[in-house]
Amino acid sequence: MAVMVVSGLFFTSCKKDKTTNEAFSSITDSTGADVLGITYDNDGKVIKATAGTVTYDFYYNNNKLIKRVQSESGSLVATDSFFYDGVDRYSRIDNYNDNGVKAKSTVFSYNLNNSIDAVNVNSSTVGTPDAMFEFTYAGSNFNTVKEYEKTLGTFSIKRQFEFLAFDAKTNPISPLINKYFSDQYNLITLFWGSNNNCTSMRQTDYSVINGDVTGSFPVTATYTYNGSNMPTEVVTTTNGNTNRNFYHYTTL
Repeated sequence: MAVMVVSGLFFTSCKKDKTTNEAFSSITDSTGADVLGITYDNDGKVIKATAGTVTYDFYYNNNKLIKRVQSESGSLVATDSFFYDGVDRYSRIDNYNDNGVKAKSTVFSYNLNNSIDAVNVNSSTVGTPDAMFEFTYAGSNFNTVKEYEKTLGTFSIKRQFEFLAFDAKTNPISPLINKYFSDQYNLITLFWGSNNNCTSMRQTDYSVINGDVTGSFPVTATYTYNGSNMPTEVVTTTNGNTNRNFYHYTTL
């Protein structure tokens, strides 16, 4: 069963419209600690993201994201290099460990709507199998995400996320996930990855050996909104465990 974590986090500047000029700045838990915190530069580009003790620093060339550096408690964990196709979509993201050795390469393919159709994660690390993700959509929101793991030379399904319901309001975190963490897929990043706020989803886990279901659990969420229809609070229940988080905004 996957754990709902932020490190291992899917992206466009998050400046809001000229009327409010609000931008998402953080989600905090019930103790006030950051679940995800964002720092912008004067141009509205994200230059830092924090998730607990994990920090991501972002670097640009002519306003194009080219590098992400991950550290934990001040120690280097990984460096990621971003590459683009001819229409400025991510074509590949290469990941290097703290010793500068290439650990994996994430390769993207797109559908006719310019949404991610499939992702291949090619591992260079001994003992870490290759992975593949397939995406389907309902409008601008996820419908399903299927995760496969290469076993004995063949991809076998490992996990499926089904997105069952959304509200009609804009999810302020989605642009950040899709620009800055598009190569990292787990329960929380996928939950945040759609244009609208997800209110119901289900994760199902499978044995990559025989395809049997090894676990399945629901995730539900209810939101409170401010006068601009931006979420200010979410109560999430994951497999029977409930968490309360709070959204915060800044003016750019």
